[in-house]
Amino acid sequence: MNTNPVRRCHLATLLGLVLSGLTAPTALAQVEVERGRPSVTIEPGTPTLIERSATQDTLERPLTFEPSQRPDTQVDVRGVWFHLNRQDPQAARQELERLQSLNPGWQASEELTTLLRDALTRETTTSNAPSTVDRPRLDSAQACADPQLAWTRVERGIEPPALLQRMAASCRDGNVASASMTRHLARFKPTARAAEVRRLQAQRQWPPSVRRMLDTMSFDAEMAALDGLPPEQIRTLPQERLTRFGIMTTAQQNAGAATLLGWHYLSREQNDAAVEWFERASQWGRPDEAREGLAQTQLARAMAAAQARDLERASDALRARRALGHADGGESIGWMLLEAQRPADAARFFAEAPQTEGAIFGHVLALRRQGESDRAQSLACARIHTSTRLDESCADLLVDAMVVASEADDHRKVLVIGEQLDAYGFMRDDAAAMLAWSNLRLGNDAAAARLFEPLLQTHDHNDYAIGLVESLRGPQHRDRLADAAGRHPRVAAIIAGETRDRAIARKQFDLAERLDPAGALSTGRLGWEAKLGFDGEYTRGTKGRDKSNLLAPQLGLEGMLGDLRVGLTLSAPEVRTGHPSSSADIGLRPTGPDQFAPTDSSSLADIRLRLRRESTDHTLFAALGSTPAGGEVSARPTGEVGMTKFADPFSITTRLFSQAQTGSLLSLSGLRDPVSGRRWGRVTDSGVSVLGVWAPEPGYSVALGAEAAAQHGRDVADNHRYRLRGDLNFNLDLDEFDYFRVGPYLSWSSHDRNLSHYTLGHGGYFSPQLDVRSGIALDALTPEGLSRQFRISASVGYSRVVEDAAPRFPGSPQPGEPYARSSTRGMAGDVSLQWMVLVNPRLMVGGFAGFASAPDYDHGFGGIMLRVPFEPRRGVVSPDLPFSALRPPR
Repeated sequence: MNTNPVRRCHLATLLGLVLSGLTAPTALAQVEVERGRPSVTIEPGTPTLIERSATQDTLERPLTFEPSQRPDTQVDVRGVWFHLNRQDPQAARQELERLQSLNPGWQASEELTTLLRDALTRETTTSNAPSTVDRPRLDSAQACADPQLAWTRVERGIEPPALLQRMAASCRDGNVASASMTRHLARFKPTARAAEVRRLQAQRQWPPSVRRMLDTMSFDAEMAALDGLPPEQIRTLPQERLTRFGIMTTAQQNAGAATLLGWHYLSREQNDAAVEWFERASQWGRPDEAREGLAQTQLARAMAAAQARDLERASDALRARRALGHADGGESIGWMLLEAQRPADAARFFAEAPQTEGAIFGHVLALRRQGESDRAQSLACARIHTSTRLDESCADLLVDAMVVASEADDHRKVLVIGEQLDAYGFMRDDAAAMLAWSNLRLGNDAAAARLFEPLLQTHDHNDYAIGLVESLRGPQHRDRLADAAGRHPRVAAIIAGETRDRAIARKQFDLAERLDPAGALSTGRLGWEAKLGFDGEYTRGTKGRDKSNLLAPQLGLEGMLGDLRVGLTLSAPEVRTGHPSSSADIGLRPTGPDQFAPTDSSSLADIRLRLRRESTDHTLFAALGSTPAGGEVSARPTGEVGMTKFADPFSITTRLFSQAQTGSLLSLSGLRDPVSGRRWGRVTDSGVSVLGVWAPEPGYSVALGAEAAAQHGRDVADNHRYRLRGDLNFNLDLDEFDYFRVGPYLSWSSHDRNLSHYTLGHGGYFSPQLDVRSGIALDALTPEGLSRQFRISASVGYSRVVEDAAPRFPGSPQPGEPYARSSTRGMAGDVSLQWMVLVNPRLMVGGFAGFASAPDYDHGFGGIMLRVPFEPRRGVVSPDLPFSALRPPR
């Protein structure tokens, strides 16, 4: 045997490298166990297989060369190493010589040179040995006497591998026997080696040294296998396997294996068994690792008890864990219970845990989830500037409290919370918005505006623009509102939209379209249009000339001149009363015989010019015309001028007027006296009217009206009238209607004189000295801007009318028996309907009809109308509804 010390050193090194591959499963350097257990190391003082092999066996075996530096930093020597690893030293020598010839002066490293020399020496020794033909097979005795030769012959294939097992069983030298078994097991792959060890353990022929080696290898292999299992496989291991390994661990008294078993049992939630093995590990020399395992086991016990709602037992386990130097268990259980939707239990453990930032934050969350926002707020805000999430929790809880106060309309509390947020430096935009709205509700307009403006500047949100507009509505902020509209397009759009919507609500459709053509309901109304209509009336009363029929075709043109609406209407009324009887009181009858035929009809002509201008806070209107031309008495000029002033929630309409007194042919155009031939009549009604409407809420309104006028006619006694009316309207919120107003009314009117007869000096118009009516009125309009629209008006109630006695010929010296006083009472009512349909964008067709009835009086009317827009129309609005030529709406 070669006793060269250099070679022996290299052989020992190389043998150690080979054996390290064999015994790698036993070198448990770092074993990670589930739930963060510490690393498990091989028990100190117990030699590993590598150590035992290196000290017990220094015999040669085939080399595997691992260079310390490859490739060489100057010359590529990988080819030399390649041939050495293939156990071809001659090829390695030739490659080295080639490299030296290519690189003069270069020398290979001492390691490479030494290994190559040893390989060449070993090859020479082997080649000089007797061949298989010259030497017979070795028996066990010969092999044990020269183990190096036996091992070399086995490696060269000269001897069968079974020789190694025979040597392990028969060699008296324990080192030779163990080394032979080591070489036998090295022939197996790691996956099969453990099975081979178990097979060999079952045999009885092994000497004590081999038996101890096999037991140690089996224990190390099982320990490595168990330590490498993932958590899910640990939980499904057969209990018998762990029990068997526990027996082996007890026999070896291996603290590392005991610690491993403790962690495995802990993973399997077998806490009592885990405690037992951790305590053994502590007894066998690993107290620190055992203490960590015991602490984790107490945490597991506490968690299991908490999950089972045994909170006292969980607290006991946590106290035991704290005794082991771990005080963080309460926080862990708190988070577990919080995730399990048990905030009240979680709050208990968070409160008992050391008050770290995590425990405080968890406690805040638990209190919030169980609805104790005030406690959560106090806890979080008491630790402000401790961490970002505690600051955010404090801010969130304060904002939540602000939301609750705002929804409860407790705006003063909102302001108090806002001061807290501001003091902590936690003011956020959502909180600033609530603070702004509360200031606005409390009348702190300036403070609200100071908050809304930066919010709008930052976010450009419509709600903030609305808030800014609301806070600057007062007259003292008018300049600031105009400035804000100039700087913020949303504010300008809101103001324009509100002005448009307000105009639509006030039925100022011309103004609405001028402000926003796209948003108006009646696009195209600002254009011109032609109108063609035909209407008629029928009247029946108690006096001889009260019975009449009226037919009136009309033609009109209407449109805009700038901001002014201009309307021109021509009509030709035809009034027929029928031929009066010879006994009817007409003119000077019965003072003399008739000299002329009494008037029974009249063809008239009427022309009327109307003007209207709508502005944001008022509407001006005017009309110019005359009483209908033609008839027995020449026409008189008529007209009106008025204004509606809007000051929400009030509106006041004032009107000065002079108009034709309708009601009979006498008052409208005059009659010819059949006795004297004189013409008299054609009465004008001139005066002033005021109507005030108060609508504080959309659901109701109150209207009060007053009117005073004087009546003048040709050869008709002068007269004066007065009228008062009050209405209380409730607007029902019906989707099918723009408005649906219904409510009680009360009216009173009176004339100075009764001039309702047809003799000379009378005017032939209804002029009672007392006319009191009360009842229920209804006024409903379908939505604006659609392709069709309807309006219905009706009233029903009780009326009492008193007409004083009247002279037969007032204002005339003619004698005659006076007319007697009359008084009537009873139910009275009226109903009317207007409609208009947009047939296509350039044609609208509509009509109207109505009927009124009172004691001794009936009146019916109706008509049709065509409107031809010169510009396409998009919808119908209430000013488009048709009306009578002689009784236009105001």
